[in-house]
Amino acid sequence: MREKLTICIFTHIIKANTQEPYLYNEMIPKMISSVVNVLKLKDVRYKIYCDSDMFVNYPKLTKEYIENIEKSLLSFKEIDIEIVKNTRSGLRGNWQLAMETSETPYMMFLEHDWEFIEEVDVSKIIDTFEKNNKISYIRFPKRPIKKDSIWNDPIKHFDWVLEPEEDMERLSIPLSRISCFSGNPHIMRVKSAIEKYIPALEMNNPYKNTKQSYHLEKEIRPIILETYKKYGKDTSQDYWGTYLYGRWPQNTIVKHLGDWCRKI
Repeated sequence: MREKLTICIFTHIIKANTQEPYLYNEMIPKMISSVVNVLKLKDVRYKIYCDSDMFVNYPKLTKEYIENIEKSLLSFKEIDIEIVKNTRSGLRGNWQLAMETSETPYMMFLEHDWEFIEEVDVSKIIDTFEKNNKISYIRFPKRPIKKDSIWNDPIKHFDWVLEPEEDMERLSIPLSRISCFSGNPHIMRVKSAIEKYIPALEMNNPYKNTKQSYHLEKEIRPIILETYKKYGKDTSQDYWGTYLYGRWPQNTIVKHLGDWCRKI
């Protein structure tokens, strides 16, 4: 697994511009513990990316924040965890950095406030990627998938398509087709990010023109939506390759720990 998958964690100081900045992020070790113990991912690299804007705007706070992360990681002595230096601005910048420098063909994307609550065999997810080149992205569900979860409505839902994948062969896991990229926990094929997603982003909204872009999904969503409108559902699905782990009935796999906080 170590040669196939890297776990990338993206963080920033919550409430940095307030009188009570959140400098000891207890969610990070809790999340890593869930990946190690629930998903059984021990023999992989973990990389933590802190938004470079924090170092510019809040240097003293950020120094303390990083030191606190380092202390919280002492309990993971057998896990290979790196706090990346020379990071970029915003979530998009660090996501692109992680993709462009990845040494593995797949990346697990985790913002700093999630917890895995149900075991999933990640080796089967990787096997499904390996056998199906059309798959670019597999997201873990944060809500149960029920029969009445299936929809096709671009107005009411962030994912305006959610339907069982029934045509693809050689699947080691259950999958549902979805129409959108989200920043919720997921595994992505690095090659797809490099060859499809990043070029599309740069063509429509160059990174150099963005500032503190914390909502990567909001930049990708209109690009995918335009493809659906122009070429139709099936062609767009084949190109972007976005899927949700599971088909109804499917339990929740990840829990959001950060509903209480806001991005700055």
